[in-house]
Amino acid sequence: MARRSFNRTWPLKLKTKQAALLRDYITQADTLVQAINNNFQEFLSPYLEEELQATQRKVRDQFKRSIAPYLQYLNRHPDSATSMVAIEFYSRIIPVYYDLTDEIHKNQLLIERTDSLMSNLARTHRMMKTMFNEKNSLISVVEEINGLKERLSVIKDLFGKEGQEKFTFYKNLFCRMKSL
Repeated sequence: MARRSFNRTWPLKLKTKQAALLRDYITQADTLVQAINNNFQEFLSPYLEEELQATQRKVRDQFKRSIAPYLQYLNRHPDSATSMVAIEFYSRIIPVYYDLTDEIHKNQLLIERTDSLMSNLARTHRMMKTMFNEKNSLISVVEEINGLKERLSVIKDLFGKEGQEKFTFYKNLFCRMKSL
């Protein structure tokens, strides 16, 4: 008889122990999650935004410097505006300029989305900590955890392979621009 009651209470004790361990983990991790979010919002995000704006100015200035001699030449010789050299030059440089500015704009949007996601992640994590501390039902906590997993999945996708390729592209671009 005693053995039968042990078998019935054992899963409940295991789930209680798991919930206690998860509560401890979430409580300890919340400090780290909040710190990461605060550092991102206060330091990294503004820094990245400033760097992208500076890059945008440098690209625009470099574009102006690149086309200035051709524009001066065309002002002195307007009949050359339709020459193959001028048309080929503009057909090559203008798409490069717009590709660069489009990439900068995409990265600015990425920073904005990351800001929002980081805020949501920190808010969700804080709610989970509160839910555990208030001893809410395990079902409501599991729903929050599933929401957190979805947000983390979105963040992972944002910083996947494409993000690494963009980083390498900009790093190489800055090196080339410095050498000019």
